[in-house]
Amino acid sequence: RGAKALAPENTLEGIRAAAKCRADAVEVDVRLTKDGALILMHDETVDRTTSGKGKVEDLSLNEIKALDTGGQEVPTLEEALALVRILGISIIVEMKEEGIEELVSEALVGSNAIITSFYHSSLREVKEISDMRTGIIISALPVKPVELALWAHADAIFPKRTKPNLFKDAHRHGIVVYPWT
Repeated sequence: RGAKALAPENTLEGIRAAAKCRADAVEVDVRLTKDGALILMHDETVDRTTSGKGKVEDLSLNEIKALDTGGQEVPTLEEALALVRILGISIIVEMKEEGIEELVSEALVGSNAIITSFYHSSLREVKEISDMRTGIIISALPVKPVELALWAHADAIFPKRTKPNLFKDAHRHGIVVYPWT
């Protein structure tokens, strides 16, 4: 969500703060507004991180842009991409909902991005319509996480928990492992 300890999460300032910390990449969360804009927002609602209330899907881009998020404006995915290009860092884009696979894939064409999601079938769809790099997110270690990644045609696994064999097995199949906390 950017460097959320240093700046509001999922904001351009959060991305800048991550770059100042010499991060190689920044992770952001993407949701779709009522009028079809991709914005950076972790939660289903704007309640926790902004001055407003309501579901992202029920608000227009203009309504969301009018909200305050710790002195920052809620950015679009396009604005975040422009910034990471200037900063020279990669971006990891987590799709927080299903049904936005094509929009996200199109927005990220030509970028140094990885698309991630807990919705593994969505990542499989991304692979069917684009050549984007993808990564499955898993919060509990399934019995066969590498098989799950192979089914989704994923390039990476983002596990909350790991064990040594996960790395060995994933690397044997050319899959990168990025643990998260």
